[in-house]
Amino acid sequence: MRRLPANLLAGNAGGIVHPVIEPYLLPLSPYAAFAAGQQNDVPLLLGSNAEEARSLVDVTHGTASTFDSDIEQSYGKLPAPLLAAYPHATGEEARQARLDFERDLRFGWDMWAWARLQVDAGYSSVYYYSFRQQPPFPAGSVYEGWGASHYAELWYTFDHLDQSPWRWTAADGKLADEMSSYWVNFAKSGDPNGPGLPDWPAFTLAEGKVVYLGSPITVGGVASLNTLDVFDAVYTIVRGKPFGRR
Repeated sequence: MRRLPANLLAGNAGGIVHPVIEPYLLPLSPYAAFAAGQQNDVPLLLGSNAEEARSLVDVTHGTASTFDSDIEQSYGKLPAPLLAAYPHATGEEARQARLDFERDLRFGWDMWAWARLQVDAGYSSVYYYSFRQQPPFPAGSVYEGWGASHYAELWYTFDHLDQSPWRWTAADGKLADEMSSYWVNFAKSGDPNGPGLPDWPAFTLAEGKVVYLGSPITVGGVASLNTLDVFDAVYTIVRGKPFGRR
């Protein structure tokens, strides 16, 4: 490796953007480790954002007629049920469908799977969230229209609204105080709950309670469950065994 040009080591590794499973550092995929009960059994605070893909994917030119081919160009040929789960009869539907598909593919299913695997195979609690607050991203800025997108939660999680001179509201400030308190409590004790905070129930397979981080904070079910179920069914066929089984 010392003889290899630096650009090869710092490049895109032939397009690989995920950890490599190998015998020494990472002998099992995270999924396989949890399914086998070999994960580090610690409390988890996990979740995703309601509009993850708005900051990640440009859907400006998406159309109903190119929806399937656009996704195939990005990911290759995918099972038909995945595409059929996202209605795209019109241009507007197609653009929203692409955003929803990317949200579920990149973050939604992974977080739902992680939560279920830990609850099924471990003893430590899981605290699951769906971030839904839309920061006041300024018109004309690179953030315009992003909504509750990927990384929009960070202003609130770290309570640093003052780092961006936008039109924050009292509701934004309250949510930032609540979210940062949740995260600090979890870091200290493995439980985000604390005095003065809305109750955050642990996630269970029976009830599937998720905290919706918005104004106000509420509790609901797993978001977009109908399309996540389709991913689950497709992955089960690909794996050749039920979810959570090695």
